[in-house]
Amino acid sequence: MEKNDTYYKKNIDTIISQKISRYKGRDNQKNREYKEENYIDKDWVKEELIKNNCRCQRCKKELKTTGYTFRDGQQFSVDRIITELPHIKQNCQVVCLRCNMEREQKKLPLNDFETSKVKEMIKKGLYNNRKIKI
Repeated sequence: MEKNDTYYKKNIDTIISQKISRYKGRDNQKNREYKEENYIDKDWVKEELIKNNCRCQRCKKELKTTGYTFRDGQQFSVDRIITELPHIKQNCQVVCLRCNMEREQKKLPLNDFETSKVKEMIKKGLYNNRKIKI
């Protein structure tokens, strides 16, 4: 068994906390500013998983929440819809790692759900870059 195999057999709360910690590290490194109360948290991730029946918001395939290996494409991941913004609740969705990486690498267009989230952020004044075609 590889080192990474045992790492991902932890409980869901631990896994979510570790992922959020890594997301915060990347957001801080990239100087993406946010208010702590808007940032994703364990409860938000769990609610999203439950709301979507533990399925990817993009491809609708079942997500793995525990027991996966390091780069398992079916593991859950939190995707930033607008990549210039941090991992705030209004800008995120829970997807599989495969869809998250594919959307980032291929610069795929926003789907209907993502478009509605962007419109909501613009309406609330959280995002004002009108270059995005919606």
